[in-house]
Amino acid sequence: MGALGYLVSAQPAMLGLATSFVLSQVSIVGATVSGIVVMHVHKTRKEWLATMVGLLLIVLAAAVTAFLK
Repeated sequence: MGALGYLVSAQPAMLGLATSFVLSQVSIVGATVSGIVVMHVHKTRKEWLATMVGLLLIVLAAAVTAFLK
């Protein structure tokens, strides 16, 4: 699903290659959160902190990259 969205939005008439690649990488956030919820993963506090910091860094990097036009 994410790859199809990437291919459609990478066309020059849409978002462009750079922006669509960044948005496709943000799908990792959704996949991680849904995987944790669906599989009922139990993590320690340290593991949750590391996971959330990593996801936050992905979102922040995507936001910064999206606004660098």
